[in-house]
Amino acid sequence: MLELVDFLGRKIATTEPVYKISDEQTLDTDLVVPSGQTKELFAGTVDIDPDAQLILDLSIPALEITSTNGGEVTFEIHLDPGAITMTTGTITIGRINSDRALMWPVRVSHHFDQATPGGYQVNVHSLSGGVTCHAGPGYGNTRLTLSAK
Repeated sequence: MLELVDFLGRKIATTEPVYKISDEQTLDTDLVVPSGQTKELFAGTVDIDPDAQLILDLSIPALEITSTNGGEVTFEIHLDPGAITMTTGTITIGRINSDRALMWPVRVSHHFDQATPGGYQVNVHSLSGGVTCHAGPGYGNTRLTLSAK
């Protein structure tokens, strides 16, 4: 809770946080995704009010495209029937491509206007070239946060 005060220190309003964390997960090991494959990074459920707004925030300390010829990777969220949005199936929430080997930190954020409770899986899909999501000692943790309004 946040209290707003005037210049004399008198309380003039009280507010609640706009977004509250609905689900938060971390991963402290590498995830290796061979070329042409999809691997699950996180999975869970969100228990939120129907028709809530939801923000997904994914942080990967170091994403490495391992092929010297580069590659392309997408970040996807797969939704269980009736979960998070009225659409079920897989939604691409981010994409990276490179014409050479690359290692860089990644942050993906996605806003869902109308969310509902349910299950989800966040996946990394290598369209071409091998991909490693580095996490753990020397890198820090991969983190997923879902916040609802």
